[in-house]
Amino acid sequence: MIDNIQVTKPFAGYRYYGHSSQIPCWFFDGVEVPDIDYDELNWACNQGELLQQGKNYSLRYTADSFSNRGNVIIDTLKDLTNNIILYIKENHSIKDLESMYPCAPWKLSKNIEIRKDLEGFTMGRHLDNRNSKWTFILNLNDHNESTIFFNDNFAEPYKSKPPTMAPTKKGSGSFYFNHHTLIHDIGPITSKERYTLFQQYFFAP
Repeated sequence: MIDNIQVTKPFAGYRYYGHSSQIPCWFFDGVEVPDIDYDELNWACNQGELLQQGKNYSLRYTADSFSNRGNVIIDTLKDLTNNIILYIKENHSIKDLESMYPCAPWKLSKNIEIRKDLEGFTMGRHLDNRNSKWTFILNLNDHNESTIFFNDNFAEPYKSKPPTMAPTKKGSGSFYFNHHTLIHDIGPITSKERYTLFQQYFFAP
């Protein structure tokens, strides 16, 4: 399913002040996504979850591994995700990654989520939770918007460059390690329904 995958490093030349390490972010495309009957999944609205109290989160629904245990769709997508991450590790890693993230940087997460964002959903500009090591997003359908990365924390001249949007087409996506330069947001969504596979790895408390 990843025979035709193409991987790029959108911030390969960007640098943080005084640092020579590359920014740990990758975009990819060309993944063959299996057909999904979304009606077979158990969905829950995100509104009311931790840090998701606002009315806006009534426009986001999640089908997670726990609520869909044993569902072949979840198992298939989890295997697909692992294969993509391992492919990036073996073929497109960056220098000094193990120094920046010395605690098993490429360790895989056991859980995934399918997210359904409805028209109008938005998430403001932010950095991810400090306990998050990396984030993986795979587009499960074509849509108009994706994660937008801003350049506020980069050194000049990169700080002045326009924001960079992650891919939006089915079978494309982004994978990035939590990094203080990667400020990002999403939305407002203009597609009727935006489906993505979402996975994060969290450090043990």
